[in-house]
Amino acid sequence: MPTANGPLRGKLYVPIGVKHPQGMVVAHGMHRLGIDEPRLISFARGTAEAGLAVFTPEISALADYHVDEKSVTTVCEAPAWLQRRIGGAPVIVTTLSFSGGLALVAARNPGCASHIRTLVLFGAYDDLARVSRYLVTGRAEYPDGHVVALPAHPYGPQVFLYAHLSRFFPQDDLPAAHEALRYWLWEEPENAKPWLAKLSPAARSTMEDLFANHLETLRPKMLDVIRTEQPELAVLSPHGQIRDLRVPVLILHGSADNVIPAAESAWLAGEIPPKELREVDYAYFFARRPTTKSDMARRNALGALRRWHSPGWRTHLNNPRSITPACQIRARRRCLCDAIQDFWQVHRVVMQARKIIWKGGVSVPAVLRAISVFHFAVIRWIRGALQKGLHQINCVIQEVGIRATAINV
Repeated sequence: MPTANGPLRGKLYVPIGVKHPQGMVVAHGMHRLGIDEPRLISFARGTAEAGLAVFTPEISALADYHVDEKSVTTVCEAPAWLQRRIGGAPVIVTTLSFSGGLALVAARNPGCASHIRTLVLFGAYDDLARVSRYLVTGRAEYPDGHVVALPAHPYGPQVFLYAHLSRFFPQDDLPAAHEALRYWLWEEPENAKPWLAKLSPAARSTMEDLFANHLETLRPKMLDVIRTEQPELAVLSPHGQIRDLRVPVLILHGSADNVIPAAESAWLAGEIPPKELREVDYAYFFARRPTTKSDMARRNALGALRRWHSPGWRTHLNNPRSITPACQIRARRRCLCDAIQDFWQVHRVVMQARKIIWKGGVSVPAVLRAISVFHFAVIRWIRGALQKGLHQINCVIQEVGIRATAINV
């Protein structure tokens, strides 16, 4: 893909047998493999099999564990390129992790926004400085002022230090420190050890503390770096810059995300113009009350996804990281309704089985007939629930502009 910064590598996944597919750009997160990351490839192929043309542009800065303004340009130019390539309407832009904030900054540009049909954000950030503070302190700040203690993943502080090596290591140690930390982030500790041995004693001690996640000695310096670089981080943050956004946005965030905390999506929900905000789902809790049938359909569909793909989701009801107490109450109500429906279905089947046994007596044929009725009733119930869930999921998918293939149960 030609860009203002030169040719850019990317992968285009085209569906077979679809003449005019809907386009989707998928921006990868902060990972060394970039567009070659296996999970991203699997997601792109699966989406293409559903009938979409998927383009994954390589964002070199994110592949090297940092963000810069060139990344914003890449995210801005990719939708325009894909729309010209396949023809037709504006394309969907789906972002993963750190690319979400970059996409929101890019979408401020009317020339970029005109090529975007919908923004779908998975685990995006609102303020890079606030995320950096979280990675150092393990304290997630919410818009209403409350703070939740959620230990950050060790990967976070390591990435932060990797992007600011010159602030923590002397000039002579920079090459070895860069290689040692790079191999550590690549999960190749054996290759990191030779470079670790080349560091001076003080630098080696700093690096070993970082590898062991002992941040007590590093934390003051890291917080000082964040304060110093606040202006540069603000330029790459949606915070305070997206009040005039003119692109529909769907936000999804894992409530237990310990790299970019779910609090960031709560901040984004307040920043994005209400008419452009389609949904905020925190993987177990909703940020706003559904007010229309369309809202209810989205909520029920996302709930169906949670129930079928996360059997243990009910254990998260007492999660202290929930957005508001009202969200917990609504989640408990949904659980209660599900339990009542489940009980009623099983009760009906049991009553049918009792009638068969009562009429036929306690004999092997009667018991077998009762088991058969019970078995087929359960199968019918599961089939109906799946079909209902898939119908609701399709409603959500179609609303954000994604076409899904029919599934026979």
